[in-house]
Amino acid sequence: MSNKRTIPNNLKQIGSMVENPAKVFIEDYAYTFLNQYAGISQKEKLAFLIGESFLNENNENIILISGSIACEYTVFTNGILNLTPESWTQAYKTINKYFPGLEIIGLMQSQPGYGIYLNEKYIKLFKNNFNKPNQVFFVVDPVEKLNLFNIFNADRENLLGLSGYFIYYDKNDAMNSYLVDIKGFGKNKKDNDNNNEIIKSREKNAPTEILLRKKQFERVQKNNSENKKTINLMATLCGVLFLVCVIMGAGLVQNENRITKLEKNIASINFNNSDRASNVNKINNSTEKDNSNKEIEDKQVFLQTSPKIIKDIEQDNKNKDIYYDKELLSEEDNKKNKDNNPSKNKEEKRIEIPTNYIVKDGDSLSKISKEFYGNINMIEKILEENNMDNADKIYIGMILKMPNVVEVKR
Repeated sequence: MSNKRTIPNNLKQIGSMVENPAKVFIEDYAYTFLNQYAGISQKEKLAFLIGESFLNENNENIILISGSIACEYTVFTNGILNLTPESWTQAYKTINKYFPGLEIIGLMQSQPGYGIYLNEKYIKLFKNNFNKPNQVFFVVDPVEKLNLFNIFNADRENLLGLSGYFIYYDKNDAMNSYLVDIKGFGKNKKDNDNNNEIIKSREKNAPTEILLRKKQFERVQKNNSENKKTINLMATLCGVLFLVCVIMGAGLVQNENRITKLEKNIASINFNNSDRASNVNKINNSTEKDNSNKEIEDKQVFLQTSPKIIKDIEQDNKNKDIYYDKELLSEEDNKKNKDNNPSKNKEEKRIEIPTNYIVKDGDSLSKISKEFYGNINMIEKILEENNMDNADKIYIGMILKMPNVVEVKR
């Protein structure tokens, strides 16, 4: 790289310079020629970019394009337009005549109607023919009015699209002389007239052209931004779906643990008669509500008990002759009994206590204890008899073993 030139002052910025590995400056005359040359026909075209590259005082890579010339003697092979040795020979002759001291700094490829998509075959052509640092590949679509500068990364593996560039104004006698002297882009009068039109309209339309190109570039940037938003939205949706799957998986594991716990509770029920246990059909609609600050508040398991089991329990209870003594009553109950029926104060109140009790809707251990034992003092014994650790863990249809209380004499 040389350090002959400084950055031009009379310029317009197109796009953004954020994170670009190099800053590209192209003279408006050369820029106009490239776009006009690309739009002559619907066929692909190649052109050489003429200029120099250097480091400025801020140690930034500067690519200064001050001229452009058509690639001659190209051949169409392997599906693309290829350069030939004659193309290079003619290019060096043109540079020596019109742009002495400058060099070929890049390649322009036009692809009408294909946007700024990078064709792999043209990438290979550029990589094989342009191996100096800071050489650029300029892709132009004259139909869509789009263009993009590309530059290889440090290891020359991938082309990076630059997010912006500068157009600067200069007298540029070299480009003027080149356009006047060449015989046209092709071999007919129409191409010559096109050359003359470029020369005549350049000074007149330069400001308008700059604004148009800026708008075109902003449109490309906007499309890229919208594409990025779409990609980000898709990534967010994927993240949400992943989170939902994780939550559902955790719920399945928790439900499995609950089912296992419920099976253990059912298995812990100890029936005195093994024949009764074989007649229990099934347990339906089991629900639990877990809280972090307290035990299970509500549990309802509907047990379908066969009529035979109920009949057996009732018969067994009739044959049982176990009572509780009035001394087990609370002081309040004793006082109430004394007030209501003083004549029977000395008589023992005898209540039949069943061997087993089937829990009904609205039952609690305190209610059951008071109903059969006269007070709530037997809750702990009921829990102990049924291997339970929580008085709230009873449910409709549950069969409780009732403690045997020996009659106490006063």
